[in-house]
Amino acid sequence: MREVSLVILLLIQITSIILVIKNYKFSNSVINTLMLFVFLMIGMRQIGYDLDTYEMIYNWYAAGLTYRVMEPSISFIASFSSRIGIEYSGFLLIYAFITLYLLYLINSKIHKKYYFSMILYIVLFMASGAVVSIRATVASLAITLGVYYFGRKKYFSYVFWLFVGILFHYSSIIVLFLTGLLKIKNKSIIILIVVTTSFCLFLLFPLISDNLGLSQIDRLIGYLNKNSYENYNSAVVVQQLRIFIIVISSLYILYAIKDNINTNHSIELVFYNIVLISLVFYVVTLISGNLELGKRIYEITAIPIIFLISKYKTKKIIYAVVLIGISNLGYLYMGYLSTVDHYTIHIRDIQP
Repeated sequence: MREVSLVILLLIQITSIILVIKNYKFSNSVINTLMLFVFLMIGMRQIGYDLDTYEMIYNWYAAGLTYRVMEPSISFIASFSSRIGIEYSGFLLIYAFITLYLLYLINSKIHKKYYFSMILYIVLFMASGAVVSIRATVASLAITLGVYYFGRKKYFSYVFWLFVGILFHYSSIIVLFLTGLLKIKNKSIIILIVVTTSFCLFLLFPLISDNLGLSQIDRLIGYLNKNSYENYNSAVVVQQLRIFIIVISSLYILYAIKDNINTNHSIELVFYNIVLISLVFYVVTLISGNLELGKRIYEITAIPIIFLISKYKTKKIIYAVVLIGISNLGYLYMGYLSTVDHYTIHIRDIQP
């Protein structure tokens, strides 16, 4: 089943890359059917960096136990799927369909180029949601809705969707800080704050992790991942290469469209600035050596780049998108290699 999951997800990614290059257009009913199939495959997949970790977490909550660092959403979804009898497979499907619903909701509110933005989501972000970052994927879409309402000065809706994002992933709180920075007019001050904060987060992260009990589960995840495939160094190289491609390509896309951004269009400007600031965070945390923290910040805040690309797409921008999409093929394959075949975790040995 792992091999079948890998082949299907690779075919979806490759097909989407071709659709972006060729700019084929389909009716909404066709794209809706395609997206339904895509998210069924994501929910039913048998590969992933943290697939086994999620199964372990599900078993905790299904047994009536809790783990204190997990967000409330995972407890509710695990308990719900357990009680109605759909168990772990249904647990993943629920996450997949929440993701799909939020994606539809964003497109209905923000963008008229419905088809293209859906395909862009697959090319740029499906790999992360398919093999890792299940909770962060949902959170990032909720955050995009929050940023949209922030741009429209509907602050109650902004706070509501920020709260939803936090329920799915605690790191969503970073958006409160990022949107606060948008109120500062001096860009030099913004950059100084971002750089200083990034290094502070890097220095404080180990202390925060230990106090929250994160180090315990991080060690477990590291054990599962490092013991799940033979060539661990190759996976690290692929991941670092992918991160480099994402950073360079995203910065290039923002540079390519900067002169076209409508400064009178508040939502468009907010989207552009949020992605730019999060990229600065990303780069500084990478320089400081915290790969995971930088990756998480960008995962949570990068979705708005889809809508900027959709509006201002050129051939050069499409090339950058395709480059990211190709790097995600390697990420999917490493997700396949990292999946643990058999493991035994005793709940009593890892106390919540």
